[in-house]
Amino acid sequence: MCRKDTIIMSSEELRRLSIINKSIDKLITQKKAAKLIGLSYRQTKRLIKRVKREVDKGIIHGLRGKRWNRIIDDKIRVKVIALFNQNYFNFGPILASEKLYEFNKIRIDHDILRRWNVIRALINEINDGMSGNLKILKGGDNGNIEFMYS
Repeated sequence: MCRKDTIIMSSEELRRLSIINKSIDKLITQKKAAKLIGLSYRQTKRLIKRVKREVDKGIIHGLRGKRWNRIIDDKIRVKVIALFNQNYFNFGPILASEKLYEFNKIRIDHDILRRWNVIRALINEINDGMSGNLKILKGGDNGNIEFMYS
């Protein structure tokens, strides 16, 4: 029995796939396909090769549905924020990230530290004006943040 896969595509991906298939069938040139898709000739050649190899699934980005590979674990985030609050609360994010590495051997980008501090400051500001508490449930690394109000 043959297994059927369901592929979810956006309308833009469907449009790209039809153009790539026309190019594979030699109805249009790869140069023309590149122009229609809005990619360079070299990127289009790579895309055509991938669609030939993976069929329709080749048009979809390889990381779709997978976890972001640069996400920072929640345990490390909690530890970094605690260390920052205890030892480096008066430091800017660049100096704090340098000191975190120097003394605690935790390498964290200063921009991520800045984002976490902005979020923490916003939560503190909101909590000061509310009767309940607002807490971060998840996120902060890639812009997806979930809050819980209790």
